[in-house]
Amino acid sequence: MQSRTLLRFGLALTYLGMGTMIFLYPGHFLSLLLPWVHDLVSPEWLTWSIITTGIFDVALGIWLLTPLATWIAGLVSALHLLQVLATTGINIETVRDIGLLFASIVLTMLAHPPHNRDRLHGKHSLGLHEHVRDSGK
Repeated sequence: MQSRTLLRFGLALTYLGMGTMIFLYPGHFLSLLLPWVHDLVSPEWLTWSIITTGIFDVALGIWLLTPLATWIAGLVSALHLLQVLATTGINIETVRDIGLLFASIVLTMLAHPPHNRDRLHGKHSLGLHEHVRDSGK
């Protein structure tokens, strides 16, 4: 089994578990939000957003169980975790999200299509400009 697959399954199980826990204990997750978040919106909206986050986590977990557009799922996961850390801060319960954030970034990098991944790392594959230049010899 490839490391990318193990990473994808690990993240998937984490999201499925978190989504389930959000449904079971929404009040606990509301208590993790920073005071400025509570001041920003109504309690009803906060409850709705927590439940929506649970739905999102389960959907992302299911997506990560499939091999479909894995690099996009990894990117969505990383962006979601940035939002979680921004609204909860780093504390005894969310410090693990930093590791999940970096795991999501690594998954994105590992699963990104090779021709684009080479470009991201400063490597150039044989492209049209090289082909044109070489054909003039």
